[in-house]
Amino acid sequence: TDLGIGDDLQRLRAAMARIRSLERHQAELKQARGEALLFNDELLAALSRLPPVPMPRPIKVPRVGSEVAAVLMLGDWHIGEVINVDEMEGFNAFNLDIATRRLNRLAEKFLEWIAIQRRGYRITRCYVVGLGDFINGDIHPEYTATNEFPVPVAVSHAGRLLAECISRVATGFETVLVDLIGADNHGRLSLKPQSKEAAANNFNYLVYEIAKGILARQSRVQVRCHLPLRVQFEIEGRSVLIEHGHGTKA
Repeated sequence: TDLGIGDDLQRLRAAMARIRSLERHQAELKQARGEALLFNDELLAALSRLPPVPMPRPIKVPRVGSEVAAVLMLGDWHIGEVINVDEMEGFNAFNLDIATRRLNRLAEKFLEWIAIQRRGYRITRCYVVGLGDFINGDIHPEYTATNEFPVPVAVSHAGRLLAECISRVATGFETVLVDLIGADNHGRLSLKPQSKEAAANNFNYLVYEIAKGILARQSRVQVRCHLPLRVQFEIEGRSVLIEHGHGTKA
């Protein structure tokens, strides 16, 4: 009889421990849900404050010479990061305004270069490859303390800037094919880099969705977002393998 009571007590203790574990897990889920709802509210508020993306008029693409395609790679914008010129011995500085000016100039100079190439080639298509790290994120404590604004605001700005940059580039081509890699390191939500769901559990996912939504009005632009760590696709019949590269040791 004593042995039976002891077994019952042991089962009762195990059941109570299980209940306490489930209660802690439920509390953690409630906190995570609350944080997700707060992030959603902050992101929607940031998006509502953004000015509309300009849709420039496309230029007329000349059809002379041998046909080739242009390729433009974009990545590591680190929107949200602040670089103080005093900490760089006067050599450089960085913030959202500087990033915006640089990206506008990038699109401008790229189209100027294409115009020069069109003296000998017919260039109607452009491939844009996005390599990730479009936001700086909060993966290190110093970023949390020194970033220009919270992550939801950075996400909204990065999505809009990506759409605006591609929109400006698209004015120079009849077709723009955009491939975006979501698995990077600065956009991750986990403490350490992950392999499973590395692109889905990532702020890049939201950056790309915002850009896709804006670019949906551009009939000449086709956007594909990729979930694998590395993606193989074709550019003008040539097989290309792309990844962010954070998993490659120096």
